Amino acid sequence: AVEVDAPGLKYMNFGDNLSDRVVAKNLSSLFKVDIDAQFSFGITTTITVQMKQAIISDFLKGVSGVRHMIISQPTLEVIHL
Repeated sequence: AVEVDAPGLKYMNFGDNLSDRVVAKNLSSLFKVDIDAQFSFGITTTITVQMKQAIISDFLKGVSGVRHMIISQPTLEVIHL
């Protein structure tokens, strides 16, 4: 699991393909985030896709107040599934 609690953070480049839980909180100063996370679970099934989507969704909720967000194509593909 990864937990980011950094109220003074201005920029975050987040790339993680191993964690099964990602929590982002207290990021009120965050201006820019660059996300490249596929959350690989090996074999892709409906359940693993749903797990990946839930992890990414929770992370995006934590950084939703950011002014500038870049999301990589692989991350968007997981969200789109």
